[in-house]
Amino acid sequence: MPKDVSFLEISNLFLSLNVDERRFIINNGVLLKSMIGNILSEEKKYTFATPLTDEEAVTFLHRNACCEPSSTVSAWRSYSRSVDYNGPCCWHLRKGFSLFENGSKTGPFCGGRVLLNKEALHQCKELSLPAIAFWIPVVAKSSTSRSFAEQNDYLRILRELNGLPEVHCLSLGSISVIVPLVFSHFRETGCRAPDSLLSVSTDDKYSRGRVVTITFEKSGLRCNVWDGNRDDNVGFFLLGLNPIDS
Repeated sequence: MPKDVSFLEISNLFLSLNVDERRFIINNGVLLKSMIGNILSEEKKYTFATPLTDEEAVTFLHRNACCEPSSTVSAWRSYSRSVDYNGPCCWHLRKGFSLFENGSKTGPFCGGRVLLNKEALHQCKELSLPAIAFWIPVVAKSSTSRSFAEQNDYLRILRELNGLPEVHCLSLGSISVIVPLVFSHFRETGCRAPDSLLSVSTDDKYSRGRVVTITFEKSGLRCNVWDGNRDDNVGFFLLGLNPIDS
């Protein structure tokens, strides 16, 4: 759940306004509340990933008859601690995200739009099923400086080293999964993953076998293509997916 806003934060914001701005808020409170509601409704419409507590994730997995919910969540929590991350490691993915159809409405992209040509966009598949995603917004240790093929081999090694479920970390993850997760993490924390110094690879391919990658710059998320050869600046996230009914 999102962290609540303290009275001190609200008062500091109010004090930062000039007299005319404060008076405008007081005189137009009902209108402003309606405007905020509309903005939040629109944001919710294009939010395709929601963080879960560990307990909520166990409940979702039990409800959908996924095997060993408690041990699955515990394994990912253990991995998160090993990389000094204490935030959510479980996320509810809603179906319907498409980089081509609604990508630019889900979060900040460089230039305000998805800077990837139409052919590459059409190659990025839509998320067709809801799922519980297990994802840590930290580029996997030692995942850079590896070719695309070597990354796919190495993620399985990391899965075993970290005691993660065998049904997880089977691939690098598609754009339709990673982008909603990255934006959800950004909305909740204001933190960018991956940061502007690194890119992460995905399962999505462009012409001649080039791989679609993402990086999160100060101006927004950027999609690039990578030739799949070793690169010091391209790594990957560990990702596990459990499809659910809703």
